[in-house]
Amino acid sequence: MIKLKLSLSIFSLLSIGALFSQVDFNNYTTAKSKGKIPVDFTKQTYTKVQEDIKKGKEELNQNQERVFFEGTNYAIDEILHSGLVIYGDEMSNYISEVADHLLRNDSDLRSQLRFYIIKSNASNAFSTDQGIVFVTTGLLSQLTSEAQIAYVLAHEISHYTEKHVVETFDYKTKGYRQSDRIASLSQYSKDKEFEADKLGVKLYNAAGYSEEEIISTFDVLMYSYLPFDEVVFPISYFNKDGFYIPNTLFPSKKYEIKAIEDYDDSNSSHPNIKKRKEAAEIEIGTYSNWTDVTQRLGEERFKEIRNIARFESVRNDIIDNQYGNALYSIFILEKDFPNSMYLKRMKAQTWM
Repeated sequence: MIKLKLSLSIFSLLSIGALFSQVDFNNYTTAKSKGKIPVDFTKQTYTKVQEDIKKGKEELNQNQERVFFEGTNYAIDEILHSGLVIYGDEMSNYISEVADHLLRNDSDLRSQLRFYIIKSNASNAFSTDQGIVFVTTGLLSQLTSEAQIAYVLAHEISHYTEKHVVETFDYKTKGYRQSDRIASLSQYSKDKEFEADKLGVKLYNAAGYSEEEIISTFDVLMYSYLPFDEVVFPISYFNKDGFYIPNTLFPSKKYEIKAIEDYDDSNSSHPNIKKRKEAAEIEIGTYSNWTDVTQRLGEERFKEIRNIARFESVRNDIIDNQYGNALYSIFILEKDFPNSMYLKRMKAQTWM
């Protein structure tokens, strides 16, 4: 009996180790989809629209239903087939595991949801009526804990469970960048944003995460327009033997980082950060069973996932012709991964 228990324990440890295999960042290759192709990618858009119309949407009349379901399904499928969305990779599996914990007591709801990663430096996450939750690599690269990911997912799951209607039917995205298309799918009214924040706190609290990480998540979102880290970029990084850039081409002063919490949101779909934080703090105060847990899947695992997202951000910037941003990200990542051939190749591409 003791031998059997010992064998089972060893098997469990080996299984966990197999699930969490460290990524070789020195020989990193871009994240790719793995495993069986999900039905979301294979089912025809027309079929999806017809299935949604049969289910209907109470708050819309028949004509609005068709416009809404055609608009959302075609827009979502355009993203799914853009080449930017991946599944079965380390990042997608990680956010799925966080969702598993959030919904461990609601297997029916969990079975309705699928989680995919979008290779985009836009810091965003959004859910759809169809039960898909997208998270961008840009957002993963910015967050500082698993708990923050959990709150973002709790917020998006709440949008889904409350059947929040996307506020605009204008899904004609001609002439827009992919980041604009992504943003167009997360347009909710202020009331619905507050509701998703409130219900997100409830789900997050039930999962046993730290209350402190909720407010810090809003701070991360507020500063997400910045690079994922702030490090002084020395001129010596550029000026080497056989290569020289004059000092006059570099700024002579530091520019203050600015972020206004209480900005005028009268023409915005989202309430400003100050209002969201104040409402969240009130909701947080209604619970007394908070913990200090920020990493249920382990800090090492979280940092590896974030590093994958940060490595992907370099490639995203090069594809988007944002060479200065790519070079700065490379500079930051080289401190921890000085021997990475991937970073060396990406650096060479920024100069081509």
